[in-house]
Amino acid sequence: MRKFILILVLFVSTVGLSAQNRWSVYGGLNLSTDEDYAGGVAFQKDDFIQVRMNSKYTVGGFFGVAYDVAFKNGWSIQPAVEYSLLNNKVSYWTDKYSVNEELYYVGSSVANFTNHLHTLAIPVLVNYRVRINENVGLRLGVGPYAQAAVGGKISFSDGTQRKVNDYCKDNRKYQFTAGVKAEIAVETGDHLSYSLGFQRPFCNSVIPKTVTINAGVRYTF
Repeated sequence: MRKFILILVLFVSTVGLSAQNRWSVYGGLNLSTDEDYAGGVAFQKDDFIQVRMNSKYTVGGFFGVAYDVAFKNGWSIQPAVEYSLLNNKVSYWTDKYSVNEELYYVGSSVANFTNHLHTLAIPVLVNYRVRINENVGLRLGVGPYAQAAVGGKISFSDGTQRKVNDYCKDNRKYQFTAGVKAEIAVETGDHLSYSLGFQRPFCNSVIPKTVTINAGVRYTF
């Protein structure tokens, strides 16, 4: 992570003298869900246990600062520093059956937990711009990102809560993840644009495989 940030800073400072390069600030809302929580079946001793899981999209927010490095023919590279509040609620039901002689229903239990994560990410998008008319254009971007959970808490259905920093104190690598981000934006005039994005991490961490959809507004200086 530190080497990645250092390389990014050196890159931006090297190309920052170009008049075509521009700073921007952006922010908006996101929806996130954990795709890992699908249905599953497990066995324990002589009992049959069926686990049903569900994770709904939950609202959060984000804002960031980006630097767009322009190249020829509509191409650019756009590193950014981005804060996100990721909220995610997971519910799961455990249905218990007996299989001694016949299969019959014994009972079930319900549990859930909620993540409220404060994260910092460094996405680097490769953009391509298409001009629609004199005042409107499309920006298509995709690229990798690194992300860290810097704060927040995990709340459990029994009322207990754990801070993220305490939850990961035995394994700090669990607070970091990486993935791919894609974005499409409508650029109006010289300053305002409106974007719709999608991102997905690929590493197991306290930020689970959280699929995030975001919509935001960007102001370019």
